[in-house]
Amino acid sequence: MTSARGAIQENSNQNLPTFTNEEAFQIALHRCSFVNFDTSTVVAICPDYCHSGNRFIVARENGDLETRTAFTGWAVQNFIPNSIQSGKLITSIMELAPDKVMTSTLDGFLTIWDMARRTQLYQLCPGGGAIWCMEIDPTTIEKEKKTIAIGCEDGRVRLIHIETSQWMDTTNSKDIVSVELLEAGQSRVLAIAWSLEPHPFLLATDDSGNIRKLNREMQRCTQVMKITHRGSPVVIWSVVALQINSNHHYYVTGDSRGIVTIWDATNCSVINEFTVENCKGDITCLTSVVHNDSRDPQLTLPDVDILFGAIDGGIGAIRGQWSLSNEYHWIPVRGRSLHARDVRTIKAIDNHRIVSGGADGRISIMDLNELFSEARCIRLYPSRQPHKPSCASYYRKKDILIAEHDYHVDFWKDSSKMMDKLLFRYKSQRRDGQICASAISEDFDWFAVATKSVIRVYQLLWAINDNVAIEVQPFQVIRSHDVRQLLWINENDTCRYLLALSNEADCIFLYTIVVNSKNSPLMKSTRSIHWSDWGSLTLPKNATNNGCITCMTRAEEIAHGSEISQLFALGDNYGNVFIFDIRYLDCPVASLQGCLSEGVLSVRLKQNVLIVCGYLGQVQLFRIEADSGKWKIDRVPSWSQKCVEWLKQQLIGSLDLLPIYGVDVDVDSSCFLVFGRHYIILLRWDDFEEVIRNADHMDDSMDFSETGKPGQDFSERRIPISKRIQKLPTKKLKVMHPLENVIYACFMSDSRKDKHGENVIPILCLEHRWEDMLSHMPPAVLKKKFGI
Repeated sequence: MTSARGAIQENSNQNLPTFTNEEAFQIALHRCSFVNFDTSTVVAICPDYCHSGNRFIVARENGDLETRTAFTGWAVQNFIPNSIQSGKLITSIMELAPDKVMTSTLDGFLTIWDMARRTQLYQLCPGGGAIWCMEIDPTTIEKEKKTIAIGCEDGRVRLIHIETSQWMDTTNSKDIVSVELLEAGQSRVLAIAWSLEPHPFLLATDDSGNIRKLNREMQRCTQVMKITHRGSPVVIWSVVALQINSNHHYYVTGDSRGIVTIWDATNCSVINEFTVENCKGDITCLTSVVHNDSRDPQLTLPDVDILFGAIDGGIGAIRGQWSLSNEYHWIPVRGRSLHARDVRTIKAIDNHRIVSGGADGRISIMDLNELFSEARCIRLYPSRQPHKPSCASYYRKKDILIAEHDYHVDFWKDSSKMMDKLLFRYKSQRRDGQICASAISEDFDWFAVATKSVIRVYQLLWAINDNVAIEVQPFQVIRSHDVRQLLWINENDTCRYLLALSNEADCIFLYTIVVNSKNSPLMKSTRSIHWSDWGSLTLPKNATNNGCITCMTRAEEIAHGSEISQLFALGDNYGNVFIFDIRYLDCPVASLQGCLSEGVLSVRLKQNVLIVCGYLGQVQLFRIEADSGKWKIDRVPSWSQKCVEWLKQQLIGSLDLLPIYGVDVDVDSSCFLVFGRHYIILLRWDDFEEVIRNADHMDDSMDFSETGKPGQDFSERRIPISKRIQKLPTKKLKVMHPLENVIYACFMSDSRKDKHGENVIPILCLEHRWEDMLSHMPPAVLKKKFGI
């Protein structure tokens, strides 16, 4: 952990209890990187052709399935967490119909998923052991009966015929799937490609250096091409078939030599072999793009691009241009290091957009022309899990940080100078599976953790002597409804509520724990709150009734017994916020309909200030007060609509700071912070509009570029934020950058202010350091690629 401070000159403000009108405040940024968040490998990506190519679906090794938008990437449309059992790894994914995908796993199963409903439709074990690859017959993409070729451990290619029209009626019927066997090879099938010249053929590669050409009608191998290196077999990891027109067909393979080979499909002979700079080691994946829209009228055939990923994290390309000599001229293009580890998959979303994923957990999205020009591309880092509002939470009263992992939850406590003392580690039971959510009650007596199958509730016992220690006592096991967030609310000393937000995001389940006369806690009956009962009434006229709850929060930093302490807030994907009283759940006690023009990403309620943040950078501030027995919500006067638009457009938009991960608010200092992957924005809202109007100060941002190595990827470091900020109102604003994969950020406890001084605002920044992700790489590779 490191600390950094920067001073900001402040205007006079009589409303702040902490700072006088002539005092400037400082920032103490506590950067924590000791929490080691595991990242899951991206193993497969498939384009979502049914939505005009605007989306793609990602499969991770741990079973997570994500539907993302092709232009921003970070906007997750649908998510199925941990779709497989522990230890059973996904190998490939493909789209069969709108919102219907099929995955293959190393335990030999094919599973069909409904991404819209987040449910499993069908599962099949075709035999043959582990399934290493699969590819759909391009001639059946538009048909109801699909044909999929799968490569298996026993060396066979199996053809799976699926009747998609029967899914909804007979999801358990064996009639919708039939299996056809092709001739077996010498070893496991690693890659498959369909070739349509002039009759349908299948290309199958293996780890013995063979490329087999299988006739589908004869179900036999008609020809074998072999690659050797110094007399030893070569592992052929990937293969694609290029069909330029009816007379020009090519095969392309990538192998363990680090060579991309282009074959003539007519006589199965080698045309060229290429190695590309910055793409060393095995060529793990391939894809191709035929640019029919860029055809030169004077030429016969269009340009072709072959893109591939290597085991060192490089993305390379070979461009084919039709020459006047009636042949393709193949030109290798210098590769780019877009991943820290091996690239596992690369796909063309359309003719101009490429998406890749790797063992480092990243997703890279780039325009094909930008790849050749080495311009910036979109990077999606694995710091955030899309189904969780946050992977960490900080509790100011006890100065405790709780970090949530896939299979355990850690409790961290401050030890003198830094919060690096692990108090307790809760481990998920093996039969429960992956952890989806966790929460601790505000009195720190109760702890709940949710997995895909159950919610386990524990009582916490604190032993505070020379050292703080925690013990947990099991209290109750509740059947889970695929929870994505948990929340505790205390009505009084004898009654507590546990709220569980369903991963379907359309309802909240409420569990009540009461203490009887014998001082023994008991679990009472369950209630549920459905979004459709009250949220659908706020829908726009043209909107479909598919709203969902995106986040929830309880009132924090409230005096015990206060009426506002019984409130909790919900945000939905239509930009609405609803306030509920935990004692009266029939309808909201207050609502903010359409307070954002975008979906609500995060909502926080501290003291009497409600902050609402949207996915695209809108931030609204409100005050909640009791008025004649009703709750009244008013906008914070000093935070006008002009301030909202300035923050979204002039700061977050112009500096390309999306995606936003979350917000936090500190009412005592009239400050809130917004954080993303590599930055934290601290803003003081009092009289901010006047500061915007008179903004004549140069950038006063805090540059941390020397604290990490490297701070960002090369393409992003060329133009640091400090150079892109022209004029900013620095008397009320501080931009902290570049930080390393920020997972969570918040204001720290008042005790921290006592340590640093009254005029210091302490901020906790939990990072997943990039160099930690690279720690497995050999020193020679780190020095050559990254200068580390």
